[in-house]
Amino acid sequence: MAATMTGTRRASTPADGKQSAFRADIQGLRAVAVGLVVLYHAGVPWLPGGFVGVDVFFVISGFLITGGIVREMSRKGRLSISGFYARRVARILPAATLALLGTLVLAWLILPQTQWAKVGTDVAASSLYVVNWIFAGDAVDYLAKASAPSPVQHFWSLAVEEQFYIFWPALLAGVAFLAGKLHRSRNNAFLVAMGLVLVPSLAWSIYLTEANPGAAYFVTTTRLWELAIGAGLAILVARGAHIPAVASRVVGWLGLVAIAVAGATFTAATHFPGYSALLPTLGAAAVIWAGTSAGVGGPVAVLGLRPMTFVGGLSYSLYLWHWPLLIIAASAYGELGMWAGLVVVALAVLPAWLSQRFIENPLQAYIKLKTSAEAIGIGIVLTLTGMACAVMLVVATPVTAPPSAVKFTPTPVAGTAADAVAIGAEVLLKDKSQGTPKDSFASITPTAIAAPKDLPNACLQPNDSVEVVACTFGDPKSKTVVALVGDSHAEMLAPGFAKMAVDKKWRVDVYAKAQCPFTTTSILLDERPFEKCRTWGDAVSKKLLAQPPTALVTAMSKYTATEIGRGGDPAASDELIASGLRAAWKPFIDAKVPVITVRDAPSPRILVPDCVAKNEKTLTKCAVLKKDVLPENPPEVAAAKDLSGVSVMDLTDGICPESSCPAVIGGVMVYRDGNHLTATYAETLHGQIEATLRNRF
Repeated sequence: MAATMTGTRRASTPADGKQSAFRADIQGLRAVAVGLVVLYHAGVPWLPGGFVGVDVFFVISGFLITGGIVREMSRKGRLSISGFYARRVARILPAATLALLGTLVLAWLILPQTQWAKVGTDVAASSLYVVNWIFAGDAVDYLAKASAPSPVQHFWSLAVEEQFYIFWPALLAGVAFLAGKLHRSRNNAFLVAMGLVLVPSLAWSIYLTEANPGAAYFVTTTRLWELAIGAGLAILVARGAHIPAVASRVVGWLGLVAIAVAGATFTAATHFPGYSALLPTLGAAAVIWAGTSAGVGGPVAVLGLRPMTFVGGLSYSLYLWHWPLLIIAASAYGELGMWAGLVVVALAVLPAWLSQRFIENPLQAYIKLKTSAEAIGIGIVLTLTGMACAVMLVVATPVTAPPSAVKFTPTPVAGTAADAVAIGAEVLLKDKSQGTPKDSFASITPTAIAAPKDLPNACLQPNDSVEVVACTFGDPKSKTVVALVGDSHAEMLAPGFAKMAVDKKWRVDVYAKAQCPFTTTSILLDERPFEKCRTWGDAVSKKLLAQPPTALVTAMSKYTATEIGRGGDPAASDELIASGLRAAWKPFIDAKVPVITVRDAPSPRILVPDCVAKNEKTLTKCAVLKKDVLPENPPEVAAAKDLSGVSVMDLTDGICPESSCPAVIGGVMVYRDGNHLTATYAETLHGQIEATLRNRF
């Protein structure tokens, strides 16, 4: 389950309302939408765009909810806002609260303690229907991207819908009041209100999808127009806007095809939502509109089949349960393949059915018998229950302060400086066999819970910044200046370089930018050319050459060249990046500045702190084979071959000296996630760093 399980695959939810007159075509369309979502999450390869199911649900929701509002106003001449929210409570909260509570229990029983605080926080935000903004922030936070996916990530779209319905009924009620005062058509006024929401939201969605795609996927403002499409359709239908039966059949089937095309052809590289989301949303609108007149010759011929309406009726509960079960199963058993994912999704039908049969339906019926005030009161109780239980999981998380090594303190000592205790990589200088994976240690620093926060303090610039900022360590007046330049894999080595600088009385300047190697080759970031990386790299080069350092050290992670593109030939991509590295180094070589390129550290590709938390007495389960996580000839090494003035710093023996790479060496946690060293461990690499730099300049 590659993409979403690491944070890039998209989740969705069918939290739509019900209309008074049952429509089998809409119930079947729900089945199509939830089918796209769950099969995509299960890892079915022929549905790379299954995330568009959420867009279909948004249109359905906008249509049904707005249709109900318009009908109520037509019957009564007014809208009961309290009644509206009472119905939302009955429809949404019982099943959602049960799913949140079930997720909390499963997280407590199965997930490692390293994830409890984050899961609790996300569940609390989900209870308040604001969690989409947290995920939007995580999507642009480079450090957050390395975290395990949230088992309530799918609640983002529920949050979008509920935020929409905070203002939408009041807006329509206000517009209806004004229309009455001005003696204008109420439905025409509704269309104007719809346009005032749809047009700016769509424009913003198109802009933000290009400017900040991670945030654009989750924020409410880029999604309002999708709900507005359904709302506008409901208003048009209320005005009697229908199409002839024959034409409606064509429109309906074309709409269904549009949804299928989006699901089959969209990928993680698709600029989404933006203008791309028009295909599935307009497709859904076409299916719904056609259903009013197409008859049995329309899409209802398929959508109205018993299996489709059954799945459609179960869609909300199925959505609520399938995602947390997938995430927790992946945590318990490792990465799920397609067949395992399908088994989990199939098993999710049971709690979904039980939830609907014994919780959702009975509580809906019970709440509908209450007054609006009583129903809203029940909703508040359910919300507070979810929040309280979420807080309990957060409080249950053991509290561990980040280690002092983050501040580049000297190595811990016993007695005198001469009795310094060798920890982490320091033990390997004396005995490489200390790098053989062991099952346990008397203590581990940092702890599994503290490790993700064990960060270097080295001025890592965010993706959208081109500002050149340096963090300086060691003696600021030293004439020996080492410039360490690169991405977060350069920054993660800063503690080791800083300790070396203190010992040698040198100066180390660290220039680091998230996901940005020091190469002139254009690379991809979130499937788009990362032009700000080259701009930043050029600016760093210009600054350094104005007053050349004693030596230039560059470090980087793995990237894809824009020219090759995702899915292209990796070897060709590496060759282009290597060529760009040589071009970036050339001005320094010409200026007689020694260049040292750091071979990238092995990347375990598992969340090491999570694994350690689950296997404190069997740490060998967290070891990975070196041959699987250390490329033979990465571009940063290939670029240096036969190039005068450039040498390679290979710290592999200080991180993984044997055939298996351990999670803990010398009592120190090696990684803070799946590819970054802890600051504590990086600091203990100072000996290897000094030995490598010795006699290089």
